[in-house]
Amino acid sequence: MRNQIIMLLSGSNAGRVALDLSELNFLSCAGVRALLECHDIAASQGSRLEISQAHENAHQILTICELTDLFQYNSAGLE
Repeated sequence: MRNQIIMLLSGSNAGRVALDLSELNFLSCAGVRALLECHDIAASQGSRLEISQAHENAHQILTICELTDLFQYNSAGLE
């Protein structure tokens, strides 16, 4: 996931990249770390990394880690 997101970010000058995590039913600390790293890369390039949808399990991890605001994730996209 990390490498694909970095490739998307480096290959475009998009102001916003939105991730659909609706089928990601497990998000470990390594996954959270990868998301944070990709968020920082996007910010350094003047882009935003957002989460448009998330599986209930991924949503729970994002909420526990207090990352919903950072990724501008709204639970209305909860799958």
